[in-house]
Amino acid sequence: MSLLGKVNIRDTVRFTENDAIPIYRQIAESLRQSILSGEFKEGCKLPSESEFAKELGINHLTLRKSLQILSEQKLITQRQGKGTFVNSIHRPQRRLGIIIQSQNYFNDVYFLQLLVTITDELQRSGGGETVLLNCCNFAPENMIDEVNKNRCDSLLVLSCDNSYLSQLYSRQFDHLPIVFINHHGRDLKEAGRYNVAVKENIITRGMDYLFQLGHRRILYISIENPNNPALQRRNMEFLNYPLKEKIPAILPFRGRWYEAGKEVALQYCSSSAPPTAILSSGITFAFGAWSGALEAGMKIPEDVSFIGIDGNPHFNPLMTTLDQPMRPMIAKALELLSDMCSAGKHLKKRVYSFEPELIERGSCRKIER
Repeated sequence: MSLLGKVNIRDTVRFTENDAIPIYRQIAESLRQSILSGEFKEGCKLPSESEFAKELGINHLTLRKSLQILSEQKLITQRQGKGTFVNSIHRPQRRLGIIIQSQNYFNDVYFLQLLVTITDELQRSGGGETVLLNCCNFAPENMIDEVNKNRCDSLLVLSCDNSYLSQLYSRQFDHLPIVFINHHGRDLKEAGRYNVAVKENIITRGMDYLFQLGHRRILYISIENPNNPALQRRNMEFLNYPLKEKIPAILPFRGRWYEAGKEVALQYCSSSAPPTAILSSGITFAFGAWSGALEAGMKIPEDVSFIGIDGNPHFNPLMTTLDQPMRPMIAKALELLSDMCSAGKHLKKRVYSFEPELIERGSCRKIER
């Protein structure tokens, strides 16, 4: 099917002669948008160069440069003796809303790693578009409006407080596939929602490892945050661990995680009875604590051992870490969302748990007792 006579070429392909951008690039971009939007359908035949140039009121050499750009972008195919045709374009079928709640989300190393993993796994599983929905930007009662406005067909919930959770549990959201990441609320199952989570033993695993290495004076750095259930559970894990000499440093929430970690580590590592090991509830605390320990004159691991959580092997400092298996967790979450949209798929359970992995990178040492 030829476009000539089907659409008004001059109205569709827009350019201005007094623009700083060359005309051939303007035409190429206008044609590109028409192809990507579906206005120019897959397989349709473009007018011949002479007809096309005449319709646009330009010379054929200018048009040829425009078509060359589209050909290099694999949006059209030029067949000698047959004409120029629009190629098929893979358009994502999924539009995934990612729900978060944070004013400084992009300053958090863990969440940035999580977002990268989500986008990567989404591409591996067939592609799709993601929309970041930060609850700080809308009221709980407006959540469904925000989801609809952004045309989300499924939701992945990374973090939100109770007022937003009640909305996500409501009948308003029963029509949408929803999977939570690391949410352990009892009401989750009652609401019929799905959860993919690391097992609730990550701090215990770290404490056990340090205990086996002979450590008893273990400093734990975290904050008190009622709006973060996963963090609160980690704090309780440490407080309930049966070790008399443990040192809990659970601070009021101030939003300065790196600075808090550094200040606490500097204080305790400068004391007359410094800790022999430091464990934190998150990697940003660990980065700060590492800096604080060094400022106090301590060597790692000779003077103090370190365990972080979700440490990245490509970042300095390189520390022993307890990692959530992000890639398998996100792959399972996306699989669940896909299965919810597939007729006849039977989902066996509501909660899928993954074991944290301890990775030794040289920041821990055994001490003799």
